[in-house]
Amino acid sequence: MDSQVLFVSGHRTDNAGRIPARFPEGQVDVVRAAIAAWFQARGVGPGWTLITGGARGADLIAAEEALRLKAGVHLYLASDESTFIEQSVRDGSTSAQWWEDSFRRVRSRASIDRLDGATPFGLKDAPRYARANDWMLAVLEAADSPHALLVWDGDSGLPGGAGEVATRARQIVESRGGCMHVIDPTPTSDATTSRES
Repeated sequence: MDSQVLFVSGHRTDNAGRIPARFPEGQVDVVRAAIAAWFQARGVGPGWTLITGGARGADLIAAEEALRLKAGVHLYLASDESTFIEQSVRDGSTSAQWWEDSFRRVRSRASIDRLDGATPFGLKDAPRYARANDWMLAVLEAADSPHALLVWDGDSGLPGGAGEVATRARQIVESRGGCMHVIDPTPTSDATTSRES
């Protein structure tokens, strides 16, 4: 893996009719621009590897931008590909086909690992998506130069969710001298107000 490792995680775009809105489809271009600006400021490109779960929203937006900049992308899928597409890319989206096309574009150029029965790091009792996050965080922790980007509204949420992932990623990154950036995708945010460490 390249020397600069960037972990990307965060919210999927909202399911149709979600109230309160957290990451509506109408915010995708705003979030994409904020990600592109941060990548440019950090010099993301060749020599970087982005690791992410591959879900619609934060993961795929960042992965497509990283590939555009000629960075490596490594997907850590929480299930077999067809199940993953149905549950994490298409399900509940008003733009399901667009997101599936995005996934397929990323998948064609990314390296992939899939969580299976031989669960890495002995995490067999945790829910599947929490295990995938733990897997990526362990990869981040092993990196020489770890960085993290989260597309997250700041809500602590459920155990194993974005709030817990953000806390753990920040601990890893700060202990190793890396950089963590948070983009708020809520409709009241312009996605330029962020928290960085």
